[in-house]
Amino acid sequence: YFTFTLISEMLSSPSTYLFASKRIMLVTDFYYGRFEGDKPKLQQQKTPFTYKCQSCLKVLKNNVRFMNHMKHHLELEKQNSESWESHTTCQHCYRQYSTPFQLQCHVESAHSMVESSTNCKICELAFESEQVLLEHMKDNHKPGEMPYVCQVCNYRSSFFTDVDTHFRTVHENTKDLLCPFCLKVLKSGHVYMQHYMKHQKKGINRCGKCRLNFLTYKERVDHKTQHHKTFQKPKALEGLPPGTKVLTVLI
Repeated sequence: YFTFTLISEMLSSPSTYLFASKRIMLVTDFYYGRFEGDKPKLQQQKTPFTYKCQSCLKVLKNNVRFMNHMKHHLELEKQNSESWESHTTCQHCYRQYSTPFQLQCHVESAHSMVESSTNCKICELAFESEQVLLEHMKDNHKPGEMPYVCQVCNYRSSFFTDVDTHFRTVHENTKDLLCPFCLKVLKSGHVYMQHYMKHQKKGINRCGKCRLNFLTYKERVDHKTQHHKTFQKPKALEGLPPGTKVLTVLI
């Protein structure tokens, strides 16, 4: 427990506070981050390509519109389906729950427009208290962990929405198509549709440390090994004396 004076001093400093052999850091500064990617790969030649949906034969004017169209198809199929799965799958992160009530609780807590101090932004999951969240972060995540990666230019972030928004902005009007389930990038409309539909039929290979879903066990293991580790050490940790303990707090 910290005294009010210490909390006040912590709030007045840039987000870290060092005393004795301990450093206090905010969870957001310790665990979360962004990397802007490889600049040469960001200078892609942009040429709009048209895509024809094999399901309804509609022609879309560019890659992002085709991606949106595929998502719209999926949502319509779920709405028209009477299957239990359609009423227990999250439309935001595609997690599946046992009952519609559990799904509703998840959506209201994890995907609310009002930001919560008990949410893990990497997993997109809500926890019952700040203490439980801190324990979750310590047990499951690393400093500067950025598991969401753009396969085109290596832009990466701790947050899925960052990579999704980045792709739709920076890589619009290219041949690249982004899978919203596993972030794989494909360059053929036909192959993209096949890949997209496989995600609906395959057994779930969900990563236990973020929101991504994979088609194979190997893809899931490779992702976990390569991306669920420190990508960029937080600047506040640089140059710390050996043995310094870091305490993370939510303020």
